[in-house]
Amino acid sequence: MPEQTPTTGTNLNQLSDDVKRRFANRLRIENEIDAATEDLKSDKKKNWRELKAETGIDAKDLTLFYGLFKREKKAMAELDEEDRVRIQDNLSIMYHALQMGKTLNFLEAIEAPKKPSPVKLVEKSQEDIAREMAPKA
Repeated sequence: MPEQTPTTGTNLNQLSDDVKRRFANRLRIENEIDAATEDLKSDKKKNWRELKAETGIDAKDLTLFYGLFKREKKAMAELDEEDRVRIQDNLSIMYHALQMGKTLNFLEAIEAPKKPSPVKLVEKSQEDIAREMAPKA
């Protein structure tokens, strides 16, 4: 007698009923979550629209800044002081490194002691940067 698998004979009928029941249950749960959070989602969208209107900042930039804000808040909540300090130092370094017209001096960052003071930023013109990145003859 051939072995029954989940896709043959009566097992298929049972599997089909189980899947449909589970899917219906998941759909019910998703609908309940959507209904329960509808007001919160609306408040979130309104808050975001108001922030964009008040600041005039592009939505993509706000999304980036919000991600950094959340990361900093998570760092503040870290139980390990060393992790908290490391995360905050990294955020600070990257913020300053990305400022217009400035480049992070990676050699200083590499040579810095374990608990570095803020990394020095070097003012460089676009021409200087292009010259440094050009292939050497």
